[in-house]
Amino acid sequence: MTFLLLCGFSADAWSQARRLQQQADQSYGLERVMSRLQALSPSADESSLQVVLDQLVRDPELGFRFLALRDAGGRVRATAGRYEHWPLRWVPADVVLQLRELIYAFTGRHGVLALEGDAGGASLEYTLGIPDRRAWQDEAIARLTRYSTLGFLLGLTGLLALAVVLRRREGAKSSAPSSTARWDPRATSSRDIPDLLAQAGLGLILLDRSLRVSRLNAIAETLTGWVATDARDQQVFSVARLRGVADQPLDAELQAAWQVNASAPVRLDAWIQTRGGARRRVGAVAALLRDSGGPTGAMLLLSDASPRHAELEKLRQAARLPQALMDCLDEGVLQTDVSGVIRYANERVRAWLGYAPDELQGEGIGKLLPVPFMHQSEVKIADYASGSSTLPAVVAWHKNGTAVAVELMVEPLPGEEGLAVMLRPRKLETKD
Repeated sequence: MTFLLLCGFSADAWSQARRLQQQADQSYGLERVMSRLQALSPSADESSLQVVLDQLVRDPELGFRFLALRDAGGRVRATAGRYEHWPLRWVPADVVLQLRELIYAFTGRHGVLALEGDAGGASLEYTLGIPDRRAWQDEAIARLTRYSTLGFLLGLTGLLALAVVLRRREGAKSSAPSSTARWDPRATSSRDIPDLLAQAGLGLILLDRSLRVSRLNAIAETLTGWVATDARDQQVFSVARLRGVADQPLDAELQAAWQVNASAPVRLDAWIQTRGGARRRVGAVAALLRDSGGPTGAMLLLSDASPRHAELEKLRQAARLPQALMDCLDEGVLQTDVSGVIRYANERVRAWLGYAPDELQGEGIGKLLPVPFMHQSEVKIADYASGSSTLPAVVAWHKNGTAVAVELMVEPLPGEEGLAVMLRPRKLETKD
């Protein structure tokens, strides 16, 4: 189970790293496109625009599969694509068009970018894939990718090793010589049972009808801190000092398990305090012992749960690793549910907007981004995952009331109901 969880956490971390790198590639590519288009004269002819788009599509560091520039009226002024000039002369034109659109959709992410300034309402339609050669890569994202890949490989190696061990164990059982004589439980003395349980790692405390200790095996001696000769004839609550996980007393639950009319054993997850004062986690089972004549006594079965809880704590720490890596990013990163309630904000967001770590958990997105989410209630954070160019610009508010214009990118989280939100600062537009 531990290896399976490690594989799951690592796969989730790798998915987050891949999504962040895609967002970084998209931002880098669109910034390069904007700078090239803004360098052109507003009156540039279509042949000049065509040359620029062809160069952008062929640039291996950008990863564009398709670009189309439209004017304010929606008329296409120039297009460029990697699959626009296939030599398929004998294939009908409509089939070639459908095939080309299918390949563009499969090899990249589609989006539309509104061009501001001198472009006069023009827009750029693009399909962006993985760059053939990255010009840069954020070190924190690369580190997250390496750690998640390593964690997945370790978990997979552990699962394979466990499968080999289980297979060998099954093979040893099948090759063992069979015996026609069956084991008769009546041939095993009741005095041997505590020792057999000790060999299995289980502690046994046997009680008489007055709930005084009659016998402890070796594991029970270790867990309670009592030597068997000292514990004999002591009340069970003096030897097995059990408390609940929340440190509540468990005497009532144990007494109920040992009542004459008790119908089933009681299982407990508990702390036990040894005779020397040390505490450790244990699993406990309390039951009444009967024979044909009625109750003969009681038993308390103990198992050491400390290793299991130590493994669980390691898994919790491993789950916190991806968030620690998120805090190293230069971009602001939020995780929200689909309605915009904040689940997590990385260090960049908190420092940038002046909030402490516990001030944003459970808050609505409108607290950070009042424009538009507080002022226009019909606009939802999930709308920005579509990449539509008609959505309003976003402005964040610092805790001290200062306005901060931001660029917003939103992606659905795979496998769960939620959104990943990336924030980058941009200049506030001012009117002359």
